[in-house]
Amino acid sequence: MAEIIPYQTKLTNGVGTITGTVALRSYNSSRQSLMIQNLGSGTLYLGGSTVDTTTGLQVLPHGDITLDNSQGAAVYCTADGTCNIRFLEEIL
Repeated sequence: MAEIIPYQTKLTNGVGTITGTVALRSYNSSRQSLMIQNLGSGTLYLGGSTVDTTTGLQVLPHGDITLDNSQGAAVYCTADGTCNIRFLEEIL
């Protein structure tokens, strides 16, 4: 009989529409990584609580980004235009 190995992490996912500054994912000390995909026509900007279009990390339309080792980070975003996003989060 094969040994059953318990999963070490689990995945959560979600969708959203970003048109202003919001907290995309709150503080989570169990998060291992976070992948964000921008399927909208606007540019998405990621950063801390004061993120804006001049300081944020850009995720262009139809682009994506992965934040590895993002334990304990609260991720904020803002947009110039409408960003339809998807996210996939790996949690211990």
